[in-house]
Amino acid sequence: MKAITCCCMMFVCMLVGTAHAQSRTSQPIEFGADAAFARDWVHAPNGGLFNPTTWNLVVPVQAIRVAFPLDDRLAIEPTLTLVKVGGDFSSTELTLDGALLYELSTDRSRPQWFLRPFIGVNHESTTNVTAGGGVGIKLPATDRIAARLEARYTYTSFGDRGSNDELGLFAGVSVYTR
Repeated sequence: MKAITCCCMMFVCMLVGTAHAQSRTSQPIEFGADAAFARDWVHAPNGGLFNPTTWNLVVPVQAIRVAFPLDDRLAIEPTLTLVKVGGDFSSTELTLDGALLYELSTDRSRPQWFLRPFIGVNHESTTNVTAGGGVGIKLPATDRIAARLEARYTYTSFGDRGSNDELGLFAGVSVYTR
């Protein structure tokens, strides 16, 4: 519980820290939520695979995100993920990452391709470091709403206990403040 509180406090600090940077640009804040379909490969410390066939489908919302623009193309985007799994194997996973969202186009009325490198922390039974990147497209529905599709790779280090590679497809919606 202490680690979850710490991760939530880090998320709030990231939001407060980026609010000042956002006030210097005319671009709106982007709020969003994403569903996910992903495949995980868990690696043992000796390089072998623990379970090479883990598939995850998380709907309707796997992650919430807020993008604070720094200029017309670049934004800081903290993302918070909370996944609860029940049944025979029960777990709760909390992930917080900070990303740089780089848009290849500044025209929101047309499809916008973007790049999204990130680094973060993940907590399940222990706290771990994550890093990765994504590429995607925003498809405008109205002047303030867009669909967002992203392919993302995430690497999670478990220290001396191994690592995890995840390849995911994310689909969500973005809402702009103006």
